[in-house]
Amino acid sequence: MARKKGSAYCGRYVKQTISVLACCGLPFAASAFQLNLEDPDWTARWDNTLRYNVGMRAQKQDQKLLNNASYDDSDSKFDRGDVVTNRIDVLSEFDFKYKKRYGGRVSAAGWYDDAYRDTDVKSNSAFSVPGQGNTSTAYPNARYSSYTKRWNRGPSGELLDAFVFGRFDVGSVPVDGRLGRHNLYWGESIFSFVHGVSYSQGPVDLRKLATTPGIEAKELYLPQNQISGEAQLADNFSVGGQYFFEWDPSRLPDGGTYLGAVDFSSLGGNTYVVNPAAAGATASAFGLPAGSIAPVPFLGVQDRPKNSGDWGVKATWRPEVLDGALGFYYREYTDRFPQYVLGGFQESGLPTDLRLSYLRKAKLVGVSLSKEVGGLSVGAEMVYRMDTGLLNGGSTLVGDEPRGDTFHALVNVLGLMPGNAAFDSASYVAELTYSRLQKVTSNKENFSGVGYGGCPTNDKWDGCATRDAWGLALAFTPTWYQVFPGIDLKAPLFLQTGLKGNSPVPFGGNQGAGSYSIGLTADVRSKYSVSLQYNGYLLKTKEGVVNGLPAVSSVNGVGNTFDDRGWVSLTLKTTF
Repeated sequence: MARKKGSAYCGRYVKQTISVLACCGLPFAASAFQLNLEDPDWTARWDNTLRYNVGMRAQKQDQKLLNNASYDDSDSKFDRGDVVTNRIDVLSEFDFKYKKRYGGRVSAAGWYDDAYRDTDVKSNSAFSVPGQGNTSTAYPNARYSSYTKRWNRGPSGELLDAFVFGRFDVGSVPVDGRLGRHNLYWGESIFSFVHGVSYSQGPVDLRKLATTPGIEAKELYLPQNQISGEAQLADNFSVGGQYFFEWDPSRLPDGGTYLGAVDFSSLGGNTYVVNPAAAGATASAFGLPAGSIAPVPFLGVQDRPKNSGDWGVKATWRPEVLDGALGFYYREYTDRFPQYVLGGFQESGLPTDLRLSYLRKAKLVGVSLSKEVGGLSVGAEMVYRMDTGLLNGGSTLVGDEPRGDTFHALVNVLGLMPGNAAFDSASYVAELTYSRLQKVTSNKENFSGVGYGGCPTNDKWDGCATRDAWGLALAFTPTWYQVFPGIDLKAPLFLQTGLKGNSPVPFGGNQGAGSYSIGLTADVRSKYSVSLQYNGYLLKTKEGVVNGLPAVSSVNGVGNTFDDRGWVSLTLKTTF
């Protein structure tokens, strides 16, 4: 099962709900509308994918999470048995070619989720103060911001791909080029978007990943304006590169929505870490004059990085003796995952604001390997990042973010199993990741690592980084063909977890934190897909007393505070 050469999606982070067979280039039929043009030099096709997804919360609310004012908005929104998503998505794609050498592609997506028709933000009533209302809600007037409404409820849409391409010769060297909004993801990583050479090579839509089971990889990664190309210098050697004209951050689940990690966190800002009512209550509790403690707003993305400046080059060598491919990479990039930093401090000691910071001018070098070993498709990467962003402590000021050098490695295996008494066939994928802190190069006092100033408790179970960290992802998909006429069944199983240690970089993984799913998918006449799936989450927490209530006091995991939010989803999908 050799890896598909040039595939844009194999070797990229793919959630368990995507068929491993489809991702890795194995047969998967889909409908398309082929346009009949009078000129045979021109070809065009128009594809439309319609997906409906409904989900229900299966677990009851954890009172200890509700009793922490940083998590109660998201956890209170839906109770067990409530519909947490009732969403319709449409993806439209148009491709055209001229003489099979030149062409272009345009795609767009639209959505509406009726589960968020009610835009009120729910909170724990225990935080209500007479005359001041609920003091824990992160949203002004306890209603979603326009940003949160657009991206979670809709109806709304966005342009995705919009590029032209060409294949031409420079002397005797074949060259492929693209210009416009498109994706490139280098390396061999399958599940991890952090530990491979493709880190921050484009923004990742984590909101869509979390809320739309069954989403295809081409919808998960967000295209960016860039120019890219690859030249085949010899039969077994090619070089390529890219230069960006656009920078966008990765999208995060918004606070106050079902899978929001922290109540105030939203790229759109317009929320509060400490809302006006809470600021007033705090001033009163300390016997201070009204207004002496100001609210603490969350501003979202501030000081947006410039669109240009990110670039990378690569070389791919396929020596006959190796019977595989070696890749060599160098990239300079702006981080697309945020660090939460403070804008300053009030006289009272509270922050003036909290915001998202994206570090610039980081570099990485990497090498990858892809080959078949004993009938298995094996991929591996080693990456060294220089001056990259590290986990920061909770009181880091903007401009004082810690940076350092880190080493990352991964290895993955893709295989097929023949039929037996239990199933007709099966596919499996395993990926092991490793990250290591090499050195802290700046603002060491703000690095949230065990033994550093940004980790006052010196405890990894508070989310502090360790020097080394290991992670594992497993997917297994048995298949039964023609269970009924025209119907094939699959039962995708998935597990992703941190094995040991906490990664020194944001979103790199934490010990004991992860996710899992169990599902059943029916492919009907290669045109319709029906999937039923349970999605669950893993998390290590510490418990204590917050505001006099038993509560989760800290978590070991960035962006994962929903281990009580297991849910069942039913997804219907068709392409025409």
